Amino acid sequence: EGNSTQSQGNNSHSEGTSSISLGVSSHAEGNTTNANGDNSHSEGLQTTAVGPNSHSEGNNAITNGVNSHSEGTLNNSYGDNSHSEGDNNVVSGTSAHVEGSNNYAVGNYSHAEGSNTTAYGVGSHAEGSHTTSTGNYSHAEGISCYSASLGSHTEGNSNDASGNYSHAEGSDNVVTGMYSHVGGYGNSNTTASATSVFLHSTGSTCNHKNSAVLGGQNITAHADNTTYVPHLEIAGVVDSSHVITEYGYIIMTSPVGARFKLQLDNLGNLQSTPA
Repeated sequence: EGNSTQSQGNNSHSEGTSSISLGVSSHAEGNTTNANGDNSHSEGLQTTAVGPNSHSEGNNAITNGVNSHSEGTLNNSYGDNSHSEGDNNVVSGTSAHVEGSNNYAVGNYSHAEGSNTTAYGVGSHAEGSHTTSTGNYSHAEGISCYSASLGSHTEGNSNDASGNYSHAEGSDNVVTGMYSHVGGYGNSNTTASATSVFLHSTGSTCNHKNSAVLGGQNITAHADNTTYVPHLEIAGVVDSSHVITEYGYIIMTSPVGARFKLQLDNLGNLQSTPA
């Protein structure tokens, strides 16, 4: 029905202007729409539903995947069971989802949202602006963040996580070692063998496994299994009335394995007792 419409598929229906329904039991409506897949539905302006059981709507939206759905403007759903919405988005992964503007969901079961984000990894998630999640099951969020490895997570601004299960947050940080965390500003863990690093500082570097840099700036770690701080205050236990109920102390182990509690007395003298 309408103007210059065609219904070629069995049990198909075409309405509007220059709409064509080719698939069995398909439906095309609107202006210059095409329902090519069996049981497909195309509506709006210049939309095309190619995949069987797919649905395209809006303006220049295309559904190629089986059971896929595309809505909005210039969106493309290639993956089976995929969904694209917003404008200028592409989803090619199976059961993947893309929304926003100029985003790509490539990996199966991936999700890309925001603006200019890309989710390549299987089950990965990219959100925000210009973020990329390449590693399987990785997550990149914020601005210009990159999660390259398995299970990695970046957030904030211009952070890079390439170690498996690593995490980078803050701004301009790099984490390479597995199971490591880098936060703050301008810090780096760039040695892959330096695993289980914790680095939260400014402009500091930690490339030794099981080591940590806490606070400060421009600190460089030089040994494994070591914690670096600029200053350390041991306050003890303070109750809700700001009264110290237990004075601070340090436990140290001697070369033969004996444990000692090191504590200051009221005159500032160091006291050592077995722990």
